[in-house]
Amino acid sequence: MGVPVGSLLAGAGIAGLAIGLGAQGFMNDVINGFFIIIEQQFNVGDYILLTDIALDGTVISVGLRTLQLQSFDGTVHFIPNRNITTISNMSRFDMRVLVEVRVKPSEGIEGIQQAIERANQQIVDEYSEYIQTPPAIFGVVDLGNSNFAVRTIMYVTNGQQYQLHEELLSASIQELTKDGYTIPSTPINI
Repeated sequence: MGVPVGSLLAGAGIAGLAIGLGAQGFMNDVINGFFIIIEQQFNVGDYILLTDIALDGTVISVGLRTLQLQSFDGTVHFIPNRNITTISNMSRFDMRVLVEVRVKPSEGIEGIQQAIERANQQIVDEYSEYIQTPPAIFGVVDLGNSNFAVRTIMYVTNGQQYQLHEELLSASIQELTKDGYTIPSTPINI
């Protein structure tokens, strides 16, 4: 018939190879997406960190092929599911709030801890609906280079950790200042 069979077979082979390579990525996306959805690794509205690609944000859409993630600055990222390998979901359980208030131990640790305890009680009274484990003074910690801090730890409802961290730190500094204690302002050298 005058049709070059060799050229057709070569073209079909190249086309088949291209389709096969493209389908491999597509199938990886679908398989990973299937397991993400079935295992409920995250849901829409969860705040997650994708450690392997260094992205974090709020999930706005979960699909079989892609994930849509909105960063803190509003950027929406479309991520193929094959690129998702390690997920840190920060929306599932209570979150730890760790506050370190720098102090001068020479001014008297007992009085400092009493002032911080009053600040802790203020936070409990004001935000009790969000606090899962009341604030507890861990003790004095060495920050290095003759810098010391009193560490307080509590667990709060997810999503409230940043606000309560700021509130507890502010309340602690206010109580210490009110009692005449000095908050060191020298930089910490690492």
